[in-house]
Amino acid sequence: GSTNMRIFVSGDVSGAGKSTVSLGLLGSLLKSGFKSDEIAYIKPATQGLQATLTAQYCLEKKIDCQHIGPLVFYRGFTKEFLDGKTQSSADLLKEITDAVDKISFGKKITVIDGVGYPAVGSIVGVSNADIANACRAPVLLVIRPGLGDCVDMFNLCSTFFTSQGCQVLGLIINKIEGSGLMKKSMCVPAYIEKYKPQCKVFALLPKSEHLNTITNGEIEACQIAFRKVSADAKHEVSRLSAQHLEALEKFVVEFSSGLDMDSLL
Repeated sequence: GSTNMRIFVSGDVSGAGKSTVSLGLLGSLLKSGFKSDEIAYIKPATQGLQATLTAQYCLEKKIDCQHIGPLVFYRGFTKEFLDGKTQSSADLLKEITDAVDKISFGKKITVIDGVGYPAVGSIVGVSNADIANACRAPVLLVIRPGLGDCVDMFNLCSTFFTSQGCQVLGLIINKIEGSGLMKKSMCVPAYIEKYKPQCKVFALLPKSEHLNTITNGEIEACQIAFRKVSADAKHEVSRLSAQHLEALEKFVVEFSSGLDMDSLL
């Protein structure tokens, strides 16, 4: 519907935690009173075909979810694009906006999960900024912890989005390990308030032990798909074990307690 709000989640690197932040956002929305049929999740461009924790969480919570494509950057795609063997940039973007509009229909909030770092896809004219822009979705950046490192990456990433006409809401500082990094990260909001008053730090998230129990500390980043995906391919999502679901519930509690939801919405 016309009152649908969209949030585009992007990150400073591949493996920044975009998909788990998206999961945390969906869980926090449920906790704050949204019903599962009022929210949706889509990853409109991806490099991999494996089911993610976010897709599994959506299945458990009965949240409308499209975790793969319509655009899959399979190996060799960019070369084929340059050789004129794929759809045009405009057609690729149209497929994406159609998919986002479709899953967003009748929803109050749609979480759109980006791919890699902000400029990924720019070689085919479908960068994260192109997608966020086309989908009319303001951007939430997931940035590494620290002070200088965090602020510098935020400025680098947000400049790319704003140069393409996107609105940047602010950032979530993710995977903060240890008290030293937490101390540094806690100084970032003062910088943002003073120099980027239109933006906000929405959360300072410690590295989650609950997620660690599921992933064994491995980063859940996209594995590149080796071949083109047929349009009618079915991407099965397996059910979470009770133990993993419990760990995710604990992660969501942790995430939502640190999230400034009121400012975000």
